[in-house]
Order: sequence, then C-alpha cells, then structure tokens
Amino acid sequence: MPKIAWSTTLSPLFYNGFKPIFVDVGKDFNIDCKKIKKFITKKTAAIFTVNLLGEPSDLIFLKEICKNNKIHLIEDNCESMGARLNGKFCGTFGLAGTLSFFFSHHITTIEGGAILSNDNDFADICRSLRAHGWIRELSKKSKLMPKKINPLKKMFYFPLPGFNLRPTEFVGALGKVQIKKLFNFVKIRKKNLNYFKKKVELVDDIIMQKTSEGNSSFSFGMYLKKKSDKNYKKLILFLKKNNIEARPIAGGNLEKQPMCKYFSNNKKNKKDYATEIDNYGFMIGNSPINLSKQIDYFINRLLFFFNKI
Repeated sequence: MPKIAWSTTLSPLFYNGFKPIFVDVGKDFNIDCKKIKKFITKKTAAIFTVNLLGEPSDLIFLKEICKNNKIHLIEDNCESMGARLNGKFCGTFGLAGTLSFFFSHHITTIEGGAILSNDNDFADICRSLRAHGWIRELSKKSKLMPKKINPLKKMFYFPLPGFNLRPTEFVGALGKVQIKKLFNFVKIRKKNLNYFKKKVELVDDIIMQKTSEGNSSFSFGMYLKKKSDKNYKKLILFLKKNNIEARPIAGGNLEKQPMCKYFSNNKKNKKDYATEIDNYGFMIGNSPINLSKQIDYFINRLLFFFNKI
C-alpha cells in the first residue's frame, strides 16, 4: 500500500491480521508503480492502492501486476468518487473499491460510504459483515447460505463475526438525491482544478500534485519546492492569519504515525518522496461551487509571502 493514505485505509489490515508493506509515492502522490514489483512475494495477498485527492492511480498497470501474480487489487477511492481512467470509473478496477460519503467529500450522506465489487461472493461477505454477520439479505445461491436450516433459526443465523454498520433510511434518502448531482459536482470541481493549476504556475516556490484528465479533484495538494522547516511553519501560520485553512495531505506518511507501532514492519525512510510531502506538503479544499475568487486570493497571498508582489 502507498505510504500516504488515511488511517482507516491501514487499520483494517491490522484487525484482520495482515502485514502491510509500504511503498513510496510518485509526483501524483499515489503509489509509485516503478517501485512496487520488488515488494511482491509469494506471501503477497493484494495490492491496496489509494486514489489520492481525486487523482487515479495507474490502475491499468496495477491490475496487470495483480493478474500476473494472481493477487487481488483493492482501491481506496474515498477521495476520488467520479474520477475515471480511460473512461472507466475508479473504484471498479479490482476486487473492491471504497467510497466515502462524509460531508466534505464529492457527495454526502453526512457520514457513511460504500464498497463496490462485481464479485458476488465478496459482495455477500460484505452484506453479511455490515449486518451482524447474519444471512438475511443474501441470495439463496450465496455460499454463506446453509443448504438446510430450520426457518425460525434462519432468522438469526450468523456465519461470520459481523458488525452493525447498516445505513439508515434517512442516510439513504440523502444519498439518492446527492448521487444525481455527482457529475455536475465533479464538472465544477474540475473547472476549479484547471483554474487553480493555471494560477499556481505563477508561484514557482510551490510544486503541485501531478494531475490527469480523469481527476475528480477532492482538494488541491502541493508542497514547498525549497525544503525548509522554518519556512514551512511560517507559511502555514501565514495562511491561517489570512483566513486560509490548510491541512495535511491525507494522513501524511503513515509510517510516521504512532499507530504504526502496532505493525512489526515499521521501517522509516527519511529520504523517500512520501516524507518530503509529509514534511513540506499541505492541501486546501475544493468545492462544487465556482472558487475563482478564492483561488485568486490564495495565489495573491502566496505571491506576497514569497516576496513576488
């Protein structure tokens, strides 16, 4: 999995007994496919990629690696709903893809999300796990469904140790309205992204995340060109004083997070690209409204900070 991700991208691996192997990221802030092959062994079960800040990973390349090594591809697509690669939606390339409906994401049900899969057996496992581990919502052909069982016992039959993660009707009602707006939301976000990319070229002290045409633009990620802890701290404080909210890029380099003490392979590398992004990177938000005025203000403040105006 990529070093830059979110905490709950990593957490399920711990709870299910998997050992994550961290791979550095590239200029698009996604997993560096050039470095991934050397980490694949006979014990590798899956490649877990993250489509970060709206930008698709090199999913075609990753899918081919998985096919050749007979392992699964899983996508954390929570920040990239509506993103596409070669016309295909991100989150649909592998065994499974995840989406987030948190209120700051592309569509919202306030909280919650979804798992995408075209594998019926995997989908049935997910349906069971989200609802106590029982079989109520499964098809009769499901492998989890007992061949013979007392009709009464069938109501409370638990083949898996599940959870209670079922969405409410209220959440469903919000989602049905929001999903109809997705494509227009993405269209506006991409317009903002293209405007931002054009304007940020004026600030040669900043390097922006490399983005592609299929990007659905969750937010604008960037980092300082000249690495300076002192200058970085000054910049973040300056932005705050100018009413510009900057945030870390996702969870930053997860290897540096305290949660990694629970994993035996916690080997930190101070020279990787993920550490540079973690130490000197930040993001500002995008939104499905025209942000040209806000972007102009942000660029003006950057130019002022770097003594360009």
